[in-house]
Amino acid sequence: MLRVWIKAVQKQNVDNSERERHLEMLFDVYFDIQDAYKIIEKTFHLQIAFYAINVTFQSIKNVMTILVIKNYESIKNIKYFVLVFISQTWLLKSIVVFIHLSVECERFYAAMRDVHDACIILMNSEQFAELDMRVYKNIHRARRSLFSKLDGCRLFQVDAELPLQLSRLISSYIIVCLQFAFL
Repeated sequence: MLRVWIKAVQKQNVDNSERERHLEMLFDVYFDIQDAYKIIEKTFHLQIAFYAINVTFQSIKNVMTILVIKNYESIKNIKYFVLVFISQTWLLKSIVVFIHLSVECERFYAAMRDVHDACIILMNSEQFAELDMRVYKNIHRARRSLFSKLDGCRLFQVDAELPLQLSRLISSYIIVCLQFAFL
């Protein structure tokens, strides 16, 4: 949606009589996108935090389950290993969903940066009237003041770095669990 908005701003093949209405429509569409993003941010920040904490604890629990099963000779039945395999597969699905969320959020952030860049470029060009300049400045101000990255209850931001942070956290705790198990 933002890419379409950027193309509409860059084309500007509108008569001067309709120019004000067109710029007002672009401004309204930008604020509608911002409002939708704010609703998503308010709605899902708790679920994102819960999902990250759940993935972390499930991965540690799976490793601990494998270590416990390994220690008991009488439990070396195939059904326990199938159970562990299924839980690991489910965990892998959860991690892939988390990575996908991070990628899509990063794409949205890149589109927001492109909107900002397009407005800066158009503000610096000399072919636009005062009305155009005012609209682009208002969009620039709105992005600076209203936009923030999606977060999980302000514990972490959902961006391209989140899967790396999550894997670092999980691997650190798994290493500690392995040290307790084998030392």
